[in-house]
Amino acid sequence: MDLRAPVRRAILLLLVLAIPQIATAQPSANNCATCIGAADCGDKQESCVAGCRARFFVVDPNRDGCIADCSARALQCGRIATNACVVQHLCR
Repeated sequence: MDLRAPVRRAILLLLVLAIPQIATAQPSANNCATCIGAADCGDKQESCVAGCRARFFVVDPNRDGCIADCSARALQCGRIATNACVVQHLCR
């Protein structure tokens, strides 16, 4: 009995069924950027820095620390957003 024909049909069937799944499983850069951008980390940082500038005078040493804290929070926000998007399979 020749098994080549059934094996070819099985492989063809697997390819036909698997290719659409593989194509849709690939995250696109646009989806990734949209997902990360939804966290609004940049806007939150700008708002935080504006708040520091409003609360502290230019010569106040606490102003620089406040702004540095805003930058650290923005980095943390970006990491959290990226990790969340990776978990959702929108980023690699």
